[in-house]
Amino acid sequence: MYHRVADLDSDPWGLAVPPLLFEEQLAFLKHRRLVLPLAEFGQLHECGRLPAKAIAITFDDGYACNATTAAPLLEKYDLPATVFLATAFISSDEEFWWDALERIVMCAETDRLGLVINGTAASIALGRRDERSSASQWAATMKPESARQSAYLKLWSRLRVAGDRERRQAIEDLHRQAGTCATSRESHRTITAAEVRRIASSGLIEIGAHTVTHPVLNQLNREEQRLEITQSRDRCRELVGHSPKAFAYPFGEYDDDSVAIVKEAGFEIACTTQSFGIGASSRVLQMPRSAVGAWNASELAAAMYRLNPEERAGDADRLTSLRAQ
Repeated sequence: MYHRVADLDSDPWGLAVPPLLFEEQLAFLKHRRLVLPLAEFGQLHECGRLPAKAIAITFDDGYACNATTAAPLLEKYDLPATVFLATAFISSDEEFWWDALERIVMCAETDRLGLVINGTAASIALGRRDERSSASQWAATMKPESARQSAYLKLWSRLRVAGDRERRQAIEDLHRQAGTCATSRESHRTITAAEVRRIASSGLIEIGAHTVTHPVLNQLNREEQRLEITQSRDRCRELVGHSPKAFAYPFGEYDDDSVAIVKEAGFEIACTTQSFGIGASSRVLQMPRSAVGAWNASELAAAMYRLNPEERAGDADRLTSLRAQ
């Protein structure tokens, strides 16, 4: 599971893999794994014929770098991938809300931000402005070390479960309070409709659905979930001319209704963010995925060994040879 292929100064959620490392990872996968289109991966799993070294490559959300940076490298190595799109953000001049929030909090001219969600108001202290500098080395999964890092997490957790309209309004208001620009940075922009069509036309990259507004699905009622899932399917079909075969649950969260609606909507495979290897008990509409970090080939191999320890034998020498090429 990838999100971005980019060099970033700040990446609190660890979503980005630098292009040089991504290419090294692809070279390793080309030599040491059988990279399959995701739908074929699911079909082989369903009938019990999935090869032991088979993997599938996926990207979540729909960042522009999937088209501008990742796609050319995938084509260079002739490796298939699936790009899951949160369709409301295609061709947007605004950033995904979690990126916009990081920009707001770390660059705010003020020392406090106010937020109203679900009728509840909160005033959150940001601390000194010079604390922004600690953002570049901070991971959001770590304990915050500054008021701004703490503020980001507090605001993120509130916005994560807000409705799309309320969240968009909140981000607009936070930009106004912070004195930050709401227009997307080139480094953080979302994919355009033209870019979606271009990468889909390559034959290597499949387009998958990832809801419309990237909500936490299990926080919605059944009808709200149905609209998010089916409308994202329909938008993907409009863009590429056929219905997507694959779906990914935003944040990896879902419930029984989510799975049932995904099946009713005609998807053949659906992905979670649960990180463990594929086994006989893995369900095709609840497939686990392992998030890939900014790792070299050896680190990627080590992560795979943790999922499948029996594959370690014989790979060390091959990795040494590969990295020397």
